[in-house]
Amino acid sequence: MGYTEVEVAGPAPAAGALLAERPVPPRKLSGRPLFEGPNPAAAYAAYRAWAEADPDAYWSEIAGELEWLAPWTRVRTGDLPDFKYFVGGLTNVSLNCIDRHLSERRNQAAIIWEGEPGDRRVWTFQMLHDETCRLAHALRQAGIGKGDVVAIYLPNLPETFAAIHACYRIGALYNVIFSGFSPDAIRSRLEDSRARLVITADGSYRRGRLLPLKATLDRALEGLDFVERVTS
Repeated sequence: MGYTEVEVAGPAPAAGALLAERPVPPRKLSGRPLFEGPNPAAAYAAYRAWAEADPDAYWSEIAGELEWLAPWTRVRTGDLPDFKYFVGGLTNVSLNCIDRHLSERRNQAAIIWEGEPGDRRVWTFQMLHDETCRLAHALRQAGIGKGDVVAIYLPNLPETFAAIHACYRIGALYNVIFSGFSPDAIRSRLEDSRARLVITADGSYRRGRLLPLKATLDRALEGLDFVERVTS
C-alpha cells in the first residue's frame, strides 16, 4: 500500500488555539425581535420588507449575530453579477458552530446520537470542542494544512462532526464519502478530490449488517499513490 496508517492522537489545545486569531466581540444588534411575539407572520413580513428596502443594513444586522476573527470594513461592494459581501471580514464556521457557545452553554448538549444497535451518546459543546481541537491538532501533526483535502469515510457518528469541524479550523477541504459506497465509488471520489488523508473507522452498522469500512477502503486505495495517510 502507498500510504501510512496512523492513529488520531494529540492533546486538546485551548479554546481558539487552532484558529488564526482571537475572535473579536460580535457587533451590537439593534434589538429587533426575529419572528417573536404574538404575530410571527407580521414579524417575518417586517423583516422581509426591511431586507428589500435596505439589504446592506439587513445583512449587517444578521452577520452581527456571528463572531468574527476580523470585522468587515464594508458590508458590500459592487452589484450583480460582480459583488462581494463583508469585505475585509474573516470568520470560521467552527468558531460560530462551537466556540461561541462555550461561554454560556458549554455543558449543554450539542449532539444527541443514537446508533442502530440502540447505543446512545450525548456530547456537550465542551466535549465537541475538545474532540474537534484534538482532531485538528492530529491533522496538523500529519502535515495537513490550508487547502489540503481530507476524505471523511465514516458512518454517522459524533466523531464525523468533529472531523468536519477540525477541517474547518485549519482551513483544510473535506470530502465526505458515504459509508455504504463500493470500493469503485470510493476510489472515484478520492481521485476527483485528490485527498491526501482519509479518516475512517473499522466498520459500521447499516440495516442490521456490519459494513467493513476499513477493508473496503483498503480495496479502493490499491494503486493510489496520492493518499498519504489513513487515520482511524
